[in-house]
Amino acid sequence: MGGSMRFVVLLLGLAVPQLTAAAAAATNPLLESGPFPRWSEIRAEHVVPAVGQVLAEESASLDLLEQDLTRALKDGSLSFDRVFLPLTQIRLRLDAVTGHFDHLSAVLDSPALRAAVEATDPMRTLFALRLGQSKAIYDALNALSSTAALRSRLNAAQQRLLSITLTDYRNNGVGLPPAERARMKTIAMKLQKLSTNYTNNVMDATKAFKMLVTDKQKLDGLESSTLAVAAQKAKAAGHKNATTERGPWLLTLDFSTYAAIMSFAKDRALRKTAFTTYKSLASSGKTDNTPIIRQILEYRREFAGLLGYPNYAEQSFSTKMATFKEANDLLNEVARDARPAAKQEEAQLTAFARKATGNPSLQLQWWDTGFWAERQKEALFKVRQEELREYLPVDSVVQGLFKVGD
Repeated sequence: MGGSMRFVVLLLGLAVPQLTAAAAAATNPLLESGPFPRWSEIRAEHVVPAVGQVLAEESASLDLLEQDLTRALKDGSLSFDRVFLPLTQIRLRLDAVTGHFDHLSAVLDSPALRAAVEATDPMRTLFALRLGQSKAIYDALNALSSTAALRSRLNAAQQRLLSITLTDYRNNGVGLPPAERARMKTIAMKLQKLSTNYTNNVMDATKAFKMLVTDKQKLDGLESSTLAVAAQKAKAAGHKNATTERGPWLLTLDFSTYAAIMSFAKDRALRKTAFTTYKSLASSGKTDNTPIIRQILEYRREFAGLLGYPNYAEQSFSTKMATFKEANDLLNEVARDARPAAKQEEAQLTAFARKATGNPSLQLQWWDTGFWAERQKEALFKVRQEELREYLPVDSVVQGLFKVGD
């Protein structure tokens, strides 16, 4: 069988799991291959079976790809598409499934969903390592890069993708001795667990903050849409008679509520409470992320050292267009050049706030700047965010997004 025919057979083999997934999607919405996720139908019990099926299918696809690339290296039929088309299919298939429940975990966390996602973490990490440490794929990438005849056929974008992917594989430890690869696997598993714990702590600390407000004067300045959401939260928490106008209102630290408080709440003490709590989330008590951060830094340092990098930053920048030094120098340049303008704007904002409050000695704090910047914008441009809402109904915005996409 010729090289081209074997490549067609390989792609057909990769397509078989898609047919299997299509049949399974009838009972598991995470396996749906349509353009939009079936969000309302996804349940925690769908997560583990979906990941198990996809990993089994993509492991088989990876076996086929490795066998095909080994043959292609021997018979000289290697090409860019022969490596990257199947490799991209494998990556996208898994990302399509995991991306859905990872997103749900971030916006609709629950004990059942969290447990299901955590159960899949080791499986996903091990597969990612197997894919990233594939000797057959690495050898094929190396051949594309080092063989002049093959490299000359690639355009600039393909050469860039090849270079980045090759570095990714090296950073996965594919060229290391077995003992060091094994240590990298251990570190990767630990980092995955630490990352999950870090995220869970932030979510738990965020959900732990609840402020029930019964005095509407304390919420003066907040827009009606924010009050409506706060009343709904109070009602869900057991205050059955809560209304937008009469309360009570339950304030939380989800970002939309936090941003509204910082931009519109006239009560300075409320803004300070929201700011200091939000900025210190997961920094004490049962949700303290401090020891987790230290462990992550230590494991990243060791991981980078195994690869020959002086630190994790250098490893991270190895696949980026800028070097660590260039990025650091740019940040320092921007800070230096922007500082005079920032100080001028700070002085203008302070002067505006002092005039508005009649307090000539007012010193703006971190929890004041967002509020007074919004008031200054309203004074300058004669417009409020709430007034813009009637011009941006959700249906029209969604339709507009699709028109832009077309």
